[in-house]
Amino acid sequence: MNRTVLITFIFLFQYLVSAFDASAQEKNPDIIRNMAIDEYFGLILFYRTGCGSCNEQYPVFQDFVRFNQWKPFKTIDVQDNPWAAVKFEVETVPEIWLVTEDGKIIRISSGFAPPDLIRNNILSAYYRAYA
Repeated sequence: MNRTVLITFIFLFQYLVSAFDASAQEKNPDIIRNMAIDEYFGLILFYRTGCGSCNEQYPVFQDFVRFNQWKPFKTIDVQDNPWAAVKFEVETVPEIWLVTEDGKIIRISSGFAPPDLIRNNILSAYYRAYA
């Protein structure tokens, strides 16, 4: 495959992915808001004090929670609570998890995640679990 065809393919793929993400957000603009105010869905941020990526993720997570008025959320320092890291099989920090009242536990992100990625991964997890 020559370079021009490859570059064209990459741009086309990126366009299709961004169009899909935009249409999904337009189609369901209230899903995140509804999940945020429903005590059925909780978010957990696992982090470790002194972790550089965690120091970046923590304020992003707090802003995401505050912006969406997400009610049930928790931050857990795995250094202070190693049992939680074992129970949830946290492999790296920071990690964000979506937990439902009926026991579904879904990893939303592993490593630093910007707000758009958090939002898209929550929507994706919601559709996989409930659609």
